[in-house]
Amino acid sequence: MSPPSKRRAESPASSTHTAARKKPKAIPALKKNDVATGIMVNFNPKFDIFPAQLRATLRIAYKESINIQMGYLNTGTFVPPPYGYTVVREHYIRPSKNPLEMKVSKESGYCLHTANIALLETFLVANKEQLVDAEKTLVFVKLETEEQLANPDLVHLHSVRHGEIGWGFDMNGCLFFYQTKIEDKKHCTDDMFVQRVEVKKEDAS
Repeated sequence: MSPPSKRRAESPASSTHTAARKKPKAIPALKKNDVATGIMVNFNPKFDIFPAQLRATLRIAYKESINIQMGYLNTGTFVPPPYGYTVVREHYIRPSKNPLEMKVSKESGYCLHTANIALLETFLVANKEQLVDAEKTLVFVKLETEEQLANPDLVHLHSVRHGEIGWGFDMNGCLFFYQTKIEDKKHCTDDMFVQRVEVKKEDAS
């Protein structure tokens, strides 16, 4: 008579564990009117000179604006933009009878994020000589936002020490920079900011 075959007994714990396993749930397909809202925002490396907090604020604002646009696409509706945005650079020389030496304004459309990015570009162009000097470190100082003030009133309110670059956002989320410089032994300031302007109905259509 042959000996009984050896059989490994299955432990109750192993049996229970096996039974508890479930197949992973399949990711449901998007329906016709669904919109995928997972957004990743990456800036051009040339913007790495700006403070991390500034860049993070712009990323959040951009995601919010994209989600709003996607909402319009999802519902098939469109709300005319009530505001447009202008990028402004002002250069002052003091003391002087007419301190405002230069003012450059450029319309930047109806998107606040696009205007804020355009201001970063304006800053890079205005400070290209400083940026070329690798030994110079840009010192950024965050300036407080006044709840009831918008650019240009807000940027004109602030002041920073020579060599510092003030930055912040006004009550509408418009970015600004404020700098003091010495040029030809004179005190100069550079104001660069985004200004929100109301859009006439015929302009928005």
